[in-house]
Amino acid sequence: DQGVSFTLTIPSSAGIKLPEIGLKVEDRPKFFLKSDNSLGPVTCGSIIDTPAILKQGKFKSAELEFSPRKAGEETIITFTFEAKMTLFVNDTISLRLPGFGGASNYTTSLGKFSRVEWFSVDMRLNLTVGENIPALTSITAPINLGLRLPLIGTRGEPSEIKIMVDGKSGQSDQQELTKIRKVGSFSNST
Repeated sequence: DQGVSFTLTIPSSAGIKLPEIGLKVEDRPKFFLKSDNSLGPVTCGSIIDTPAILKQGKFKSAELEFSPRKAGEETIITFTFEAKMTLFVNDTISLRLPGFGGASNYTTSLGKFSRVEWFSVDMRLNLTVGENIPALTSITAPINLGLRLPLIGTRGEPSEIKIMVDGKSGQSDQQELTKIRKVGSFSNST
């Protein structure tokens, strides 16, 4: 029937393989559907939803905000991001937070994340995905694990904090965040 939507699933036994580098969100306009049937040919139409499956995913944006913003003190970290790839259940987003402190191996769950864990030894915050997150979905997670900001604050330099993903689509390279809120400190006061 005209105007009816449908889902086409092609089994792996058909021998079609994804490109080695995966599919990017930007690749969606490249997929078209065309068919010949008993009532005549079906004209080309674009496929409107193809999930991005990247072997090494990237983030369109990844930002950190702190509240309160006081060097050396406990803070709530608000992590906002938009991934260019689909994040699947059990994928892990890792944030390397040099200079941050807090109780080791503190674990909780939060929104779309089944586990949020802090590892003080290597200053790493892990967020384990609890439900699939489609590509280009904006996610905001206020993380309250009793973490302390570095004594020297944060300089707002994206290079000091890194993000990466380890998951179903492979492990990504470390990437700089797009925005980190500055937190000042005093080095000497007399």
